[in-house]
Formats: sequence, C-alpha cells, structure tokens
Amino acid sequence: VLAMNSNVTIVDSSITVKGNLPTNQNLMGVWVYLSDVTLDNTDVIIDNICVDANDNDVQSTAIYVDKSEVRIQNGSSVKSDYVGVMIFNKNIDTSKDNHDKGMEQILAINQEDYARLDVIDSVVESQASFAVAGNGNSHGTLINIEGSKIAVTGEAPAIYHPQYGVLNVGDGTEITGCTGVEMRAGTFNMTGGKIVATGEYEGGNNGNGSTMSGVALALSQHTTNLPLAANISGGELTATSEKGKALMEHDFEASTGTDGEKAIAITNGTFNGAVESQSVTNYVAGGKFSVLPAENAFIEGFEGMLYDGYYVPVEKTTSDVGALLTAQAQALTSVRTYVASVLNLTLAEVEAMDLAQAQALVAAIEQINNAQSVSAVAVATNNALNAADELKAALDAAAAEEAEQLAQAKTQFVTDLNALAAGDETNAPVVVPTATLAAIANAKTYEEAKAYYDNAVAEINDVRTFRAEVAAQTATLGELKEYLTQVGDALNAFGGTDGTFEKAIAEVNQAIADAQSAMLTAGAEALDDVKTALESKIDQVNVTLQNAVNSLALELATVRQDVADAAAATDGKLDDVIAAVEAAQAAISGGEATISQVAAAVQEVSNALAGATAELDTAIADINNKLNAYNSTLNSLTGSLTTVGKELRNDIAAVAADLAVLADRIDGAATSDSVTDVASAVSKIASAIAALQQDVDSIANQVSASEAVETQKATAKTEILTWLNDYVDGITGGATAKASVGRLFIATANAATASDQSDLYTKLEGAFGADNARLVLKYYNEALNAIDSALTVSDVTTAVSTFKAQVASVEAASGNATDLTVVYVLLAVAVVLVIVLLIMVAVRKSDKGEAAATAEEPARQTEEAQPEAQPVAEEQPKQPEPQTPEDDDREQVVISANVRTFEEALDELEEDPRKLFDDVLNYALTKPDAVKVQRSNGLVVKQNGKQIVKLTVKRGNPVALFVLENDLLKDFRRNSDTPVKLKVRATEFVLRSEEDLPTAHMMVDLAVDQIQKDVEAAKERRKAARRAKRQAAAEEAAAAEAPASEE
Repeated sequence: VLAMNSNVTIVDSSITVKGNLPTNQNLMGVWVYLSDVTLDNTDVIIDNICVDANDNDVQSTAIYVDKSEVRIQNGSSVKSDYVGVMIFNKNIDTSKDNHDKGMEQILAINQEDYARLDVIDSVVESQASFAVAGNGNSHGTLINIEGSKIAVTGEAPAIYHPQYGVLNVGDGTEITGCTGVEMRAGTFNMTGGKIVATGEYEGGNNGNGSTMSGVALALSQHTTNLPLAANISGGELTATSEKGKALMEHDFEASTGTDGEKAIAITNGTFNGAVESQSVTNYVAGGKFSVLPAENAFIEGFEGMLYDGYYVPVEKTTSDVGALLTAQAQALTSVRTYVASVLNLTLAEVEAMDLAQAQALVAAIEQINNAQSVSAVAVATNNALNAADELKAALDAAAAEEAEQLAQAKTQFVTDLNALAAGDETNAPVVVPTATLAAIANAKTYEEAKAYYDNAVAEINDVRTFRAEVAAQTATLGELKEYLTQVGDALNAFGGTDGTFEKAIAEVNQAIADAQSAMLTAGAEALDDVKTALESKIDQVNVTLQNAVNSLALELATVRQDVADAAAATDGKLDDVIAAVEAAQAAISGGEATISQVAAAVQEVSNALAGATAELDTAIADINNKLNAYNSTLNSLTGSLTTVGKELRNDIAAVAADLAVLADRIDGAATSDSVTDVASAVSKIASAIAALQQDVDSIANQVSASEAVETQKATAKTEILTWLNDYVDGITGGATAKASVGRLFIATANAATASDQSDLYTKLEGAFGADNARLVLKYYNEALNAIDSALTVSDVTTAVSTFKAQVASVEAASGNATDLTVVYVLLAVAVVLVIVLLIMVAVRKSDKGEAAATAEEPARQTEEAQPEAQPVAEEQPKQPEPQTPEDDDREQVVISANVRTFEEALDELEEDPRKLFDDVLNYALTKPDAVKVQRSNGLVVKQNGKQIVKLTVKRGNPVALFVLENDLLKDFRRNSDTPVKLKVRATEFVLRSEEDLPTAHMMVDLAVDQIQKDVEAAKERRKAARRAKRQAAAEEAAAAEAPASEE
C-alpha cells in the first residue's frame, strides 16, 4: 500500500507482502509519504524470503512513515521479519563540520511539524531488527505508545530512537527486547506500562546502531550529540539477566561538537535491576529500586531506604525533632498493637523467634528507632506492618505444615505400634490398649503424640521383657514340680507322705497356670506383679529348703548312728547262724551223721536263725522309725533349689535314692527264708548305710558353708552400721550423731516416718553437707543390697570394704577435717601469712626506690588501687553462680604520693585510647536492658543485674574485664545443686588499637549470651523447685490421709 499526499483509513483489513524473487529493492507493506493514514483493526504482515544479487536477505519494513502521521489502533497487528515500523521526517546534516548549525536547525523544528506515529491497543512485532525505529539523520518525530505490545524476538532493541524527537510510553504497554528502548537523542517520557530487557548486559560505541544490550531503558548520546532526556513518573522497567540494568546512561561516543544537555528525572516507577548514570546526578526523587542507586543519584537531602523489598527515596533528616519523636512513638505503638492483635504476640516474643520473617520485623522496628526523618519513620512503619503480615503468613503456613506433619506422624505412630505389637517368630503379639491409640489420635502436638508413642513402645518392650522373665520363672517352677514329684515318690517308698508334697505340687501347677495366662493378656504392670509374686514364692521356698536341709543333716546323723548300732547288735547273732549252717552243711555232706544228727543240726540252725531274726527285727523296726522321721523332714521340702545350687539338689536326690535302696534291703532281710539270704541282705544293708553316710556328709558340708555366709551377712550389716556411727561421731564430735545415724538406717530398713528421716538427715547434713548426706544414704543402701545378694564370704567382705571407701571419699570431698588435719591447716595459714608480710615489705621498699626516679608511676599505681565498698552479701541461691569480681580486678599496691581517681585517669586518656574505651562502652550499652553503673574504679555495664563488662584504666590504657567461663564450669554451675559459691576471676583485655575492637565486641556478645543462658537456667531451677515442692506436699498429704494400720 502506497499513500502519498492523502488521508487514508484502512479498517478491518489484512495486508500481507510476500516476496520470493531476486531483487535489490527493500520491501514495504505500507509506505506513507506526506499523508495521514489510520490502520483500524488491520493486520500488516511482511513475509520476505527474497535475496539480492549477492544472496543476502533483502531488508523489509512493514510500515514506512515519511513526513506523515500514522495511527495503528484498535487491535491492529504489524508483523515483520525485519523492521516493524520506521519513521522519518527532516533530514538535517549534523556531521562534524556542520554539527552546531545542524543542531540549531533541529531544535528549531516546530513540534506541529513532527512526523507522528501512534500505536494504540495494538501489536508491533519484528524478528531480525527493531520493532519501532527512527533514523539518526532524520529528526523531528513524535511516537506515542499506549496499551500496546512492542516486541522483538532477535538481538535488537524493541524501540531504537537515534533521532531528535519525543517518545511517550503510557499505561498498558509492554515493550520487550534484547534491550527494551534505546534513546540516543530526544526526550523519553514514561507514565506507565512495562519495559523488559531479556539480553545479557553488554555496552560499546556504535555510530550506526544500538550501543547496549540487556538494558530496559538505555540512554546513550549519539554522535550527533543532540540533547537527551528521560522523564519517568510511572511504569516498570525490568532487566531479567543477572547483570542487566533497569536504566543505564552512558556516552560511548566521542564528541563531534557542542554536546546537547543530558537529563534524567525519576519521580515514580519500579526498577528491577541496577539504575546507573555516567553523566547525570541528583535525578532520583521517587520510585522503587531493587538495587540501591548510588548516593549521588538521589536529589539533595534524600537517601535510599529499604521498603517492602525495594529501596525508596526518603528524607535524610528532619529539623523538627519533636515531630520525629512523636512519629516514632506513634509508629511503635501502631506496630506493637498490630502485632498483638494479628499475631497474638509481644515484640519480645517476636525477637526470640528464629524465623527470617520475625527478624525482618525486628529489623523494621529498629529502622523506626533509627529513623532521622518523619518520612523515614513512615517507610519503616510500613516495612514493619508488611513484615508482620509476612510473619503471620509464615506462622500460619508453619502451623498448617505442623498440623499435616502431626497427622502423618500420628498415622505412622499407630502403624509402627501395630507392627511392633504384632510380634514375630520369637515374640508373641501384644494388645495395644485402645486408650493409647485414642491418646495419640487426640494429641495436640508432635511432642505429645511422640510421648504417647514412646510410652506405648516402652510398654510393649516391658511386656515382652516381663514375659521372658516370667517364662524363666515358670520354667524354674516346672523344675521344682519335677523335683517335688521325685522326692514324693522316694518318700512313698518309705511308707507314704502326709500330703505335703501333693499340696506343694498343686500350688506349683496353679502358679504356672496363672503365669501362663498372664503372659497372654496382661500388661507390663500386671506382669510385673506376677513376676514379683513368683519371686516372693521362690524366696519363701528357698527359706523352707534351707531349714529342711538343716533338719535333714541332724536326722541323717541320727539314722546313720542307729543303723550302725543295729548292725553291730545283729552282727554276733548272724555269726551264730552262719556257724550253725556250716556245721549242718558239713554233717550232711560228710554222710557220716545219722538222720537224727542232721535233724539236730538243722534244729540248731533254726534256733540260731530265730534268735538272730528277732534281734534283726528289733533293729529294723528302730531303723524304720528313724527313716519315718527323715521322711517327715523330706515332706517339708516345698521350695525351689535355685538358692542352694544344682550340686546340693543332686546330693539330696542321691540321699533319697540311697534311702530307698536301704529300705528295700532291710525289708529283704526281714523276709529272708534262708541263712544265706539273710547274710547277703545284712551285707547289702551295710553297703547302703555307707553310701548314705557319704551323701549326708556332702549335704552337711554345703549346709555349713551356707550357714557361714548367712552368719557373715548378719555380722557385716552390724559392722557397717557401727562403723558409720563411729565415723560420723568422729566428724561431729558427739554421741548424738551416732545415735541419729543408727536411727536413720534402722528407719531406712523399717520404713520410718518422715519426721524421723528429717531429723536424721539433719544430723548427717551437719556431718557431710546436704548433697553428700544423700550420697551417703545411697551408698549405704547399695551396700545392704550387695550384702544381701552375696554368695560367698568374700563377696560380703568386698561390699563392706567398698562402702567404707565410698564414705571416706565423700567425707574428703565435703571438706571435713579430722584428727591432725586442723593442725595442718592452721600451720598452712600461718605460712601464708608470713609470705604475705614478706611481700608487703618488699613492695614498700620497691615503692620508695621508684618514687625517687619518677612521680608518675606511683600515681598510676595508687589510681589502680582505689578501694571500692563491698556490696552487701545477698542470700546465696542453691545454684552456684559466678561472682562478678568488680573489686578484684585492681592490683593491691601500697598507696603513696598522689592519688588519682578513675575519672581523672579517664580524662587524661589520649584521644585514640579514649575512642577505644568509648567504643566498647557504647557497644555494650546497645544490648537489651543494658545499664551503666558508675564505680569508684571504673564503669560497669550490666544486664538484669549481671555484669557484661567492666571498663577501667590502667597505665594509660583502657582495660575491659569480662567474667567468662569455660563450658565445663558453666555446665557444673548450672546443673549442680551445691550451695558452694563459685568465684570466677575476670579476664582482663587491654585495648591498644582498633584491631582489638572486634575481639572486645565478641567478648561482650559472649558475656550477654552467658547471662541469657544463666537466666533461662535459673527459670528452670525455679520451676523444678516448685514441682518438687508440690510433689512433696502431695506426698505429705497422702501420708497424712493413710490409715494407721498402713503406717
């Protein structure tokens, strides 16, 4: 389309130019010359694939505006593979030889004569080159862009403006290119819209084209050196690359004549990226900047201040101090109220948070406090309110996340519990109580749910542990049942029992059944009760067994003697029978005797046998009586054999077997029909008695050993009680202590009343101290347990020796001195006093000698020696805390010559040392709740009554004193309940140069951190004390309500 000297309007149309033939002509879609053309909802498209004779792409322009007015509006679209819109007006020579004259001609052009391009609510896009461009030799243009999209997909500025003219960018406009807009002459005005630069930043001189990439608005005066200005009162300029610029003014070209004026004015707008100017200063009066501009970029009296993520210009200072203070007070009140209402928090609670949003709020509040102008207060206030909103959002998000995590944790806890309770090849299932699952489901916090889960896991593990222990005890009961059955069978061989063993076996069967039932369904607490009951039963049976063994030894000794007596009594009678038998045998075998003789011999045998049998019957009856008595002893064996050991059990079983054999043989002898049988039976009885004798002797030896251990245990308990009485009596120097200690341990064994224990504890406390008295009680109970569980006399002796050594170590640690220790201490004190006197004499002599040489040094010494009144001692808390050595940091020297006060020494400090002194003092005073306290020999900065640092002067140098502890000492002091008062020597730091200040600041920070941790530790101790007091009151009330029978 060619429009010349005409007025044309093209509506709802489409103009497309495609070329595919070789040509040397540039292609154009619409060429407007000396005309007025309007494109209304019309598309102009250049799709050129032509090449020239040299096979180069032919340049094409969608719309060519020459000394005309063109309006692209109402949804029109201009697309070109090279240039979108080119605008020209008057060609004026501005070369070096004609520069100044040409500039005059250009500036003289009336704006009504400007070529004009309006792009309203439309699109202009190009690929290889500019979307909108002018020419550096054709000046006097006006370009208005509003509500439109201007874009370049190639590596070129979206708008290139080398000519002198005006470019206006308004609301709704989006300009995008490697560089957004490059102005090389003329005036740029922006009231709205967006300009985006997508390229990496580069810059360099170019007399025929763009000079920069990666800049949203590039200002670079052309070789024409025409005036260049930019006015920004709105909109957004963004550079997307890391080093890109939102605005950059830089002149890369050498001057060819008089330079036109360069001007920049920013009153509003948002700048995402650096804003820099080589030639212009004081141009920022408003706007928001992601990167803080240079200090000289702001107009006089303004500076950049961070607000809502951007730097904004604010007044540096205000002359109305009252207005500033009022604004600060109102701002702090507003922020405090807002935080309380929206967050339900205090500022102190916000300061204690680790969240970045909380720290941003704290920083904004600090901005309010440090603001030097009312406008700065306003910005800081908005920052604080925004930070509060962000903190609220963060807390809400954290709460939601915590709720989600809690729900997931609850589900996982229940899943893990069910898996753990289900059991496996080695562990039977455990029923998780419904109440436990409900408690986990209703938990309000993760910690609460975790506590329920941990308790449930511990319960399951305890159940399985108790099951294993109860199973072991039931196995022991099974062995006991087997043994009782065997013993019962053996006793039945002697003539039966009275039912004792049958009853014991029935009790064992019932105990096993109860234990097995409990292992299936009972919880840890019930299983613990079963375990305790079984242990008690077994202990009871062990005692019965010991008594039975002792009785067995006596009974067997009697049986053994009676059997021996019976054997001796029948021995001669059996000899007579044997002799008669032999005579009868000889008569018969010889064949010499007559029938009557044989009969007489047989009669002799019969008579001898009758006499022997009568004697033997009497002996057997007596033995049976003894065995029946032994049988009664065996009937008392109803306990397990775990205490006396496997060897004793085997021996008793062997005795039972021996007795059974003996009984059988005696019965056989009593019913024998022949002399030979009788003789054989008597011989077997003797052998059985010998075997019985050996087994009984073994049992007797073991019983004796057991009795020796029990005797030693009783002796040991008496021994440690007597020894401790004497030991405490030796410390306290009176018999009252001995009586009290004796009552104490009697009370411990017999569950004495609380009043007894309190009285006795007071006595022990006097001997060992509060903590050590409790430790002595602990050692005593451990010694009793060790004695009770001892298996040998050696074990008992070891327990006694260990207890004595422990008590001695406690006594040494508590600082008690006995015997000659006091004398040694007095001698040591005397030696120390003598040394001190010698040092004082030496110091006096030294002072006299130095006074003759110089008068200044004694003055310094005396200045350091100024005494300070000792503060009234406060009641020492239970928790040891370091004493602030406010009066211990001075050197103890003899006062002589002139005396200088601390104030005088401070005033005499030279300028540099005084700056060091003031720097550390002021830094310490910036800490929360820090106050300055004047002392006679220095200035002390305290926080909550505790010293942060003490500053004084020594030998012309400022000195900072810090009370710092190592981790070991801090942990001991905070966690120990000892009333001993710890005194920590101050760390002295001499300040000699500015290089020492960072270290001094760090030590101030460490001191403040230590104080804060001490405060928290004190709070925890007070809480623990209150809990202990409440628990003690509850226990005392419960004890008062208990019935007298329970007491």
